[in-house]
Amino acid sequence: KTVQAFLAVSRFKGSFNRGKVSSCRSHGGNYQTLRVGLRALMVHFQRARSICRAGRCRRFFQSADVFLDHREAIHGKLKARYEDFVVREVSQQGEVVELKDTDLATQWQKSSPGEVARLVLAKENRDVADAIAMLAKHLEIDPREVRFNGLKDRRSISYQHVSLPWHRLSLRALQRLSTGVSTWDPAVQLGDLRRGEHCRLGDLRGNHFTIVLRDVSLRHGTVAALLEQTQRAAEQLRGDGFVNYFGEQRFGGAMRPSPAVGAALLQKDFRRACEVMVCQMHEATASNAQLPALFAAAKFAALRAALPRRCAAERRLLRRLERGEGFEAALEEQKMLGRLFFLRSFTSHVWNQVVTRRLQRFGSRVFPEDRVIDGLDGTSGPQLRHVLLPLPDTASAAVPQLPQAVREIYEEVLTEAKLDPPGQRPSLSVPWRRLVAQPELLRCRLVAYEEPVERLVLSAMDTLKGRKLEDGINPLESHKSLQDPRYGIIMELQLSAGEYATVAVREFMQCSPQN
Repeated sequence: KTVQAFLAVSRFKGSFNRGKVSSCRSHGGNYQTLRVGLRALMVHFQRARSICRAGRCRRFFQSADVFLDHREAIHGKLKARYEDFVVREVSQQGEVVELKDTDLATQWQKSSPGEVARLVLAKENRDVADAIAMLAKHLEIDPREVRFNGLKDRRSISYQHVSLPWHRLSLRALQRLSTGVSTWDPAVQLGDLRRGEHCRLGDLRGNHFTIVLRDVSLRHGTVAALLEQTQRAAEQLRGDGFVNYFGEQRFGGAMRPSPAVGAALLQKDFRRACEVMVCQMHEATASNAQLPALFAAAKFAALRAALPRRCAAERRLLRRLERGEGFEAALEEQKMLGRLFFLRSFTSHVWNQVVTRRLQRFGSRVFPEDRVIDGLDGTSGPQLRHVLLPLPDTASAAVPQLPQAVREIYEEVLTEAKLDPPGQRPSLSVPWRRLVAQPELLRCRLVAYEEPVERLVLSAMDTLKGRKLEDGINPLESHKSLQDPRYGIIMELQLSAGEYATVAVREFMQCSPQN
């Protein structure tokens, strides 16, 4: 599209340079404005071309291409606004985390004995790591002392538990947080302080989502047809579930080459791992296009100066390379959790590819050697939704015993990644993941609305801040009262831990949503 636009502009620019601008001037056109606009488009093209030449436009996360059902697609926009994606943790006891009381000082005084403080962290359009770093700064503690159960989408409103040692809290600090300080981000709220146990990664039953799809297209131009289509999609998702792919969040985003870093670490190609981390983990821009050349020339000081300021970990890595410490030593700047993230993103990428190829080749077939979930009713036998598949081991990419056809797919994918086939390595203890997931809860409703509307749903933070739903949102039955109605689907969805709402929504829509 950029090239097509450039060619069209170039043709117009040729006429422009030859002086054929009389019609523009006669209609009141601004010569200088047109000239500036053309120059801006030329710069845009040059930037895109430099990025492409640097090999930066490859999409590292390959989206899933297999659906369990085949029906007419529902077209709409997911996460058009961060307010359209609300996620709440669900505890092991089934409690949905909510923010109820933000008076931390009073809660601290009334709390029962204990060594660990648990509280609810609510945030709007913020990263978990940034919110925890801000909390640690105001409490004057190490951020590593604050624990949590799992990461949440940045582009969302999220509610989750965090924990820290109780003795790290003080009444004075909590009073300042409750009353508000100028250095505190108002998009982050804390509340519901109590004593309890420390949070642990993955120690939750699941997540509860409230999701808005905007600008949903009318099926055959009628509201009744859209309503019927939505009901059928919900019934299918409840009954059949969805392919349990790892979503883009597992990889840090669609354009981030985290699996490539993980593959390089497994191959012990530390130079390649450093190169990808430093040169390709950032947004593709014209200034970043020079990074690979600087890395190849070992100009690490210039490379560090060219990196965005927010890339603190990459800058520390480059400082060690400047001192001549070597690539493996430089990677020690990546803490254990950081290295584990890259390794897990690679094994998750492998799992996604294996699942896609298995379903494409064998459909819903279940092999006698397949491992299935425990506690099956023996009357009907195992089905596809009962099948478990392993993630390759993060230390060696080994996988345990599998049906021969499935093992061949694993070997095929790992060989493409330039890793030895797993049959040449001992099988280790690895996690297993359900091939098909089913939502524990799913409800859908349709609304008609008029733009501009910021919020189609409200959550606890909206209530605490006194926000209300705006005018221009009607039940579907009242859509005729709106001048230019648009249609939205509001989904309530509860999934088990490790399952991705964006993947479930994709199955519901039967297409990749517009983001």
